[in-house]
Amino acid sequence: MHIGRERLETLLMDARMNIITHKRGEDYNKCGPEGVIDSLFSNINTIMKYAKRKEIDVGAIGIGIPGPLDAQAGIVKQPPKFKGWKDVPLGSIVQKEYGIPVWIENDANVCALAEKWLGSGRNIHNFIYILLNEGIGAGVIINDELYQGTYDFVGEIGHFLCYEQGQFKYLEDIAGVDVLLHLTNSQGLRVKSLKEIAELLQQDNQVANSIVKNLATWVGSAIVNAIHMIGPQTVFIGGEMAVLGEPLIRPIREIISHYLFGEQAVNIRFSSISSKAVQSGAGIYAMIQWLEKKEY
Repeated sequence: MHIGRERLETLLMDARMNIITHKRGEDYNKCGPEGVIDSLFSNINTIMKYAKRKEIDVGAIGIGIPGPLDAQAGIVKQPPKFKGWKDVPLGSIVQKEYGIPVWIENDANVCALAEKWLGSGRNIHNFIYILLNEGIGAGVIINDELYQGTYDFVGEIGHFLCYEQGQFKYLEDIAGVDVLLHLTNSQGLRVKSLKEIAELLQQDNQVANSIVKNLATWVGSAIVNAIHMIGPQTVFIGGEMAVLGEPLIRPIREIISHYLFGEQAVNIRFSSISSKAVQSGAGIYAMIQWLEKKEY
């Protein structure tokens, strides 16, 4: 399951990581945790009814959600741009409702797992998955394993500091999806979605191109820093912003090529499974945790 800031999506996955069915929830317009959990239960109930009809035993639930989290305790701490969420014991709430194990994990982390198991990361030992939504995060695979660190704060590149207009700002506060939409509208282009911005880019609208290039430059500079720390073979670009295509990734590649230290042949590419990465990765994460804890 993917709990995003505006909607949630749920899928049912078998033990071979095949997607059996998928449900997209209604947009909940950034309501508080109570409204989101109501939508979550509605989605899970639909999936559970389907599973019962098909005589499928659901063994665990995995949830990908923006951090920060206490993933081990199943608690959503206080994600930026996520109204009303503070120390919500999401894991125990869902587990109490359905009576099966529930695991939560950072959305960017599970994206990296999905790319590793289902996407173009299968044969790549070290890579970074950049998730570009309203929030910006990164999942890190090192030596074929998800790197989680000590305090559930690995890969928080959205909180890399950027110096703009005389003050420090977080990357996601100058390069998130909400910022891109605001900047585009402030220039008189009147868009409501990233899809509309993508259409402007296809029409070679110079204003839209300039805004996206500036945003991509900030993202690219953060990725340069991440590459210098981790030394990946590949960086995957995913999330909602991937719909912008070449006008987004081209300036990212340019700034990385210009500022990367040493002779590193790092491949910068779009995720191959971006649209279902969070919910697929959450399922994989739950499966891994379930297998590790299962007594044989």
